[in-house]
Amino acid sequence: MRHEDRLEDRGARCITTLRSRKHRERRQKTADQLAEELEIPRQEYETIEAGQSGIEEYGPLLLHFAEIIEQPVFNLFYPCGLPLDKLEVNDYP
Repeated sequence: MRHEDRLEDRGARCITTLRSRKHRERRQKTADQLAEELEIPRQEYETIEAGQSGIEEYGPLLLHFAEIIEQPVFNLFYPCGLPLDKLEVNDYP
């Protein structure tokens, strides 16, 4: 199996879990409760659960890029574990 195929497969599994209604229902959560916990509007949560959000396209690409540069995806958004608005030049290793 090609590296790209493995990444796509793993990304698809993660996205499938996130958007799984059964997963949410096993946790005994309503869409409203989960949207509130995630601090997003219910309509946005429903878009994710329906598999119609941008994460479907960009999630696997971000994962692939992160693996190429050997960094966790988290570091693409929060370098050194800090939000960009709190990051200073001296924070970089």
